[in-house]
Amino acid sequence: MPALLIAISVGLVERRDSWATAALAVVLMVSVVSTVKTRIDPRYARADYRGAVEYVRDVAESDDRVIVSSRFTIGAVRYYFGSERAIEKLEFRPIRTPETAEDAFDSLVGDDLAPAPRTWLIMSRQWEEDPSSYLRDRLDRSEKVVLAHSLPGVDVYRIADSSLARRPM
Repeated sequence: MPALLIAISVGLVERRDSWATAALAVVLMVSVVSTVKTRIDPRYARADYRGAVEYVRDVAESDDRVIVSSRFTIGAVRYYFGSERAIEKLEFRPIRTPETAEDAFDSLVGDDLAPAPRTWLIMSRQWEEDPSSYLRDRLDRSEKVVLAHSLPGVDVYRIADSSLARRPM
């Protein structure tokens, strides 16, 4: 996008008429508004995957599961974890119905899962993967799930087995 804006700006400057000046002002305004939104508005902030991984690394046990909610997230999370931990993807994506959210919830919290002290869910890109917040609402209603840490663009949930539900950190 910046290269396109530069090309448009150069073309408009070369024209040197009032329409070109007005068009250049509009292009610059759009650029400034976009930049300000990405720096100030949390909805448009870059997801802090590094911070999420640092948090999970600090509090998770070596046998805890780590799951990411978005296929776009797994690369960044794997990068920051390095090879020290296996990262899983949430199987049910995108979440467009309450039924899909329930299936995704069961895949995280279900009784038939292999025992692990805790599962950590790194959620991001909600507008794309869970636009109606069905899964997030389901997680918030569960006694086994706690929003453990929130960062720009990323939430980290702690999901405990039934013997560890709501265990303080």
